[in-house]
Amino acid sequence: MQVLIKMDVEHGFTVPRSETEVISRATGKFVSRQEYVTQVRDYGNGMWGPVQFTMTEYDADGLVKKSTTLIYGKDFQINAPISRDELTLNIPSGAGVDDEVVDATYTIP
Repeated sequence: MQVLIKMDVEHGFTVPRSETEVISRATGKFVSRQEYVTQVRDYGNGMWGPVQFTMTEYDADGLVKKSTTLIYGKDFQINAPISRDELTLNIPSGAGVDDEVVDATYTIP
């Protein structure tokens, strides 16, 4: 498998385009290629994030096998502030916890 990743450093750590080629282990021949394209925008203070993501899969002849597009809603936010009431963490019963704050290890009842 060969992966090509192009990073646009002017837009944070967003990867606007990448490709993956799939080669058959049995025959060593090219099987398919996937292309990933992310359109980005500045959400404020140089915080770049996605607006639209498209994954396209091509067959060995270069014809589109499948294409999927995810469009982020206009109200999508990055690092949106949340209140304490909105932030909850449910740890299942029996889970082990290694609490570094109080330097203790315990099990959730």
